[in-house]
Amino acid sequence: MCVLHIEIEDSEIELLIKSVKLPIYDFHKKGEKHKYNKGVVYQSNYIKCAVSDKEWNDLEGQTQDIIEFLFKYHNDLQTIKKKFKKIRWQFDIPCLSEINNKTLIQNCLLQSKLLYESGRLGIGINLSIYSRNQNIENK
Repeated sequence: MCVLHIEIEDSEIELLIKSVKLPIYDFHKKGEKHKYNKGVVYQSNYIKCAVSDKEWNDLEGQTQDIIEFLFKYHNDLQTIKKKFKKIRWQFDIPCLSEINNKTLIQNCLLQSKLLYESGRLGIGINLSIYSRNQNIENK
């Protein structure tokens, strides 16, 4: 379940959301209070976009979905890059650790096409590796 996280300084977050066709499923504005923890005030504008619904153990499938996402929404992503000077964005790719008593190392290859296309836009990639020993619902 890969997600694109976008953090921008600009206060025009609502205009951005209305002007793009990205699959945005959550956002908050700087200064708003957290939905559940009212003591937390957001320090930036933040958008979450659904990129892949592949399982956490399907890194190759998630990678392919990200590449397709980059091509499908290229114009919107390019617009965001040009419009906002201070932007921090990254694809967050969850995966399950293969390390156990018999496996001591895990290699996760990210396709060069993914690195090239996301790099051209300045979008980072965060590989979040979760332990299989934990009770995780979205495996």
